[in-house]
Amino acid sequence: MTDISLYKNVSLPHDKYRIAKILAKGRLVENGDISISKVVDILLTREAKAHGISEQDIAKVEVGNRKKKKPNSRRNK
Repeated sequence: MTDISLYKNVSLPHDKYRIAKILAKGRLVENGDISISKVVDILLTREAKAHGISEQDIAKVEVGNRKKKKPNSRRNK
């Protein structure tokens, strides 16, 4: 079971998911298959470095629980 204190879900459009699957199969890491999660990890790490995002910047960002949905007033009638 996934430790939700360490991971978050990300939604991708189907075309981007397909790209991630292609990158996962020996394209992003030479001669190796990796998970789509690792593809996202590698790409975000590269972009963070390219944009000068430091470990301190990352540590400042709060990752909280999901926002609760507002009750639908139509359902309560």
